[in-house]
Amino acid sequence: MHPDDWVIDTFAVERAVGKMRSPSTDSEVAFSFEAWWPCEPAMAQAAQDSDQRRHLLLPQPGEPVAVEWKTSWRGDEIPSRVRRQRPLVTILPRMPFAEWLQQMGQHIPALSGLGADEWSRLFPRLDDDIDDSVFSAEPGDPEQHLGLLAWLVEHAPADFVALRLPWLANTASSGATALESRGEASRAFALVSPQVLERLVADQLVIVDSRSS
Repeated sequence: MHPDDWVIDTFAVERAVGKMRSPSTDSEVAFSFEAWWPCEPAMAQAAQDSDQRRHLLLPQPGEPVAVEWKTSWRGDEIPSRVRRQRPLVTILPRMPFAEWLQQMGQHIPALSGLGADEWSRLFPRLDDDIDDSVFSAEPGDPEQHLGLLAWLVEHAPADFVALRLPWLANTASSGATALESRGEASRAFALVSPQVLERLVADQLVIVDSRSS
């Protein structure tokens, strides 16, 4: 009988070989990367698409795993599947930009009431055409939507940024929380209270960047 309390000990990327151990028996077993099962395919794709989380597809030292076994051609018992037991990533619901913005505005007053007329007045003042992204009815990732706002912080006129985006920055500062975004940068920084941040996360509108912890 094999113990059932395995945890990842090490993983050598260059050799694509890992080692796991059982704390209760002090046993150690090697496993190949082919046996590694980090998560379901949808979560794996979400991690692959994220600059921040792509490395989490690899075995993480100390994480608990469930192990399935098989008999090798030599007659040895070896791992056939090493499955991660903790969730890998959070997948936020996809929604059109306008819907995401409306939900964000429920927590961030500066975004409340930002509608089609104001967008239409803004577009001619921008160097790039973003109306397809703003008005698209196609669902998108909240990280992409946040990336669009982060782009506006850099490229929109100062009066628009001061009115609508004073809570968002593209550089770290005291009191700012790093959030995952997609666009010109892979993170944006929210200057909001802990209570507002908690509500944004609870409503699955943003993901806190794990590198900021």
